[in-house]
Amino acid sequence: MRIEPVLSEEWTRTLETVDVYAATIDPRSASTWIRKLSADRPLHGLDHVKRIRRDAGGAGPPVLRIIVCPVDDDDDAAGHNPRSAVEAYLAAAAASAGVAACKDLAVVPVSRHAPKTRAQLEAWRTLWPLDFHDTRDGPPEFTPSELDYVAGHLAAAREEARKALAAGHACVGAVLVNPSRNLIVRAADARAHHPLQHAVIRAIDLVAAEERERRRRRRRRRRRRRQAAEASTSASAAFSAGETEVDPASAAAAAAASVAASAPLPPQRTLGKRLSSGDVSDDDDDDDDDDAVVSAGGGGGGDSGDSGDNGEIYLCNGYELFVTREPCVMCSMALVHSRIERVFFSVGPSEASPASSTANAPPPRRVGGLGSAYKVHSHDSLNHHFPVFRVFD
Repeated sequence: MRIEPVLSEEWTRTLETVDVYAATIDPRSASTWIRKLSADRPLHGLDHVKRIRRDAGGAGPPVLRIIVCPVDDDDDAAGHNPRSAVEAYLAAAAASAGVAACKDLAVVPVSRHAPKTRAQLEAWRTLWPLDFHDTRDGPPEFTPSELDYVAGHLAAAREEARKALAAGHACVGAVLVNPSRNLIVRAADARAHHPLQHAVIRAIDLVAAEERERRRRRRRRRRRRRQAAEASTSASAAFSAGETEVDPASAAAAAAASVAASAPLPPQRTLGKRLSSGDVSDDDDDDDDDDAVVSAGGGGGGDSGDSGDNGEIYLCNGYELFVTREPCVMCSMALVHSRIERVFFSVGPSEASPASSTANAPPPRRVGGLGSAYKVHSHDSLNHHFPVFRVFD
């Protein structure tokens, strides 16, 4: 088994260029020109491009070339910097600073984007020197135990896919796992019954149903505690008032409420099926969890009981998805709004190697939302990003 990350466009993009004006300057006035141009003509959106380049001067001394401004400046009202206007600016700037005038003004291409990998850096800096910050946050390496973990849950997803196929639905299965709660939800495709009943959507629906049950249990527990507190307060008030006789019915009610408040709740119902042996129950008797304020996050549609730093709770916080094929755009957006932790999807033989495809193999995925057609998980306009991995058997 091989796992390959689905990286965002910035990690895989090829060279795109933008034109800028560059001129030759006297090396002795380099610092003056850098200060002047940085103040008057900042390179907005091109902070990754170094302002000065040292060129070999042939038989003579090295030549310094400096970027003056972009040819098309989005910050300029006109949107375009005519050559004549740039030449006039350089002449006036040289006179006011008391330095030699620039020479050989020309249009040169530079990289539009900052490099994310060293391969991009080596290819793109041949045009003009670039700043590079090695973030060291590239694709992770999986240990043998992690590979077994992924393989086990994908096997469960395939089992659900076989059930869906046998029932006349699309051959897709999904497994949602919350490791911190040891909760595993399994769902099969049912779009023959309804076009929106994709396996991923059904799995998220099961998590939502389980969360609704958790909320009901919390409300019942709080109600029991409140009743017990009220009964205890009433008994204390009666005793303080000097009542020597206590109504047996009131005493019995107070005792019953106290016992009910302290009694454990019935075990959690089994949600879907679990991979682990035996029935793993979700202990909902934790005081911190009971007292947590449950609120719907923006676009999340529900809670998972795991709150973020801002106090908002989302439906699939902490959950990992294992699915037998790449989710569509609808399912991908549902995962974004649910705040999924990470996604693993299986890649069929025809997708992994077109030459090895057979007549019975499923067609290559070209309309998915997590890599083939779109990369919803890393889209700049969305406020939640998550790692996605292709799994090749």
